[in-house]
Amino acid sequence: MWKTEELENLFTLVLNEKTTTNQDEVDLKRYINEVFGNGIPSQHELHQFNNLVVRKAEEIARPKATEILSLLADYENAGQVAVYKYTIPKEHKIKAVWSANGSSVDHVRVEGDETRIASPATLQTGVYYEVKSLVQDDVEYFRKLVNNVADAKIQLYWNTISKLFNAYVADGTIPTKNVISTANIDIVDYNKLASTLQRYGGRPVFIADTMLIDKIAFQQATNATFQNLLTDNVKSELLNNLNVATIGRTSAVSLVNPFVAGSKNTKTELPVNEGYMFAGAVGMKPFKVIEFGGLEQYTTFDSKFKRVEINLNQEVAIEFVQGDAVGYVKDTALTL
Repeated sequence: MWKTEELENLFTLVLNEKTTTNQDEVDLKRYINEVFGNGIPSQHELHQFNNLVVRKAEEIARPKATEILSLLADYENAGQVAVYKYTIPKEHKIKAVWSANGSSVDHVRVEGDETRIASPATLQTGVYYEVKSLVQDDVEYFRKLVNNVADAKIQLYWNTISKLFNAYVADGTIPTKNVISTANIDIVDYNKLASTLQRYGGRPVFIADTMLIDKIAFQQATNATFQNLLTDNVKSELLNNLNVATIGRTSAVSLVNPFVAGSKNTKTELPVNEGYMFAGAVGMKPFKVIEFGGLEQYTTFDSKFKRVEINLNQEVAIEFVQGDAVGYVKDTALTL
């Protein structure tokens, strides 16, 4: 019987490809074969394995989420508390806070600032893996499994943020003046939105898939006004760089947006035609992502298909804390 502490250490060693040894991989192969080799793992061993996979995925997901979500959200973990209080600076001029869980909004005025009491909601997603593939591909499949769980958590957050953006565009929380939704977006309209958000201070930041960024950015070379203003650096960037980092008076940040597995390059995890813009100097990001504890897993075994299904639950509050200083861009003509 493998002890949990021994397995956790082994998982850590194998996941670190730079320092793992051949013996570490041999030990993992032996463990996987012992648990899954007969095709029907025991409930105890299955639960132990999946708990550790999720725990290791959390360690991978946290820095990833902090790096990716930090573009649009202030991201933190509140631990196992029931509620969490945070402060919205008075200069934000926010009239309300909208929450992903649809709960009522509680506000307390304290020393000129506004405090918000956030309560968690449960976000759910799931992944599965095939026992046969795990046994056959052992180490590499194991690494992919852990990373897939980590990516599933980040994807869950991004999907929620995307849904909230769409909802707040629809109900007017994000001002109509801050929304561009049309076929074949013109760089003049894009620049006008940037000018609107620039009034809040700082250089506006535009976050989108590379396809949308490229489509707008390359208009700088064809627009009658912009083409006469292009510097050699901008021309070189458009010609040579994999990711364009500047469009007019905005900074552009490309989303990591891989193809969905099995889609044969026809579907990406996030829409390629949607982007978000926000003022660069606003002290608080558009979203607040507050985790309450870690990722939890619930396991079922499908004996017919010999696959393990992991239901992932995360207690989290995802709250939209500003509307006037953010913009939404959608090109309805842009497809893969």
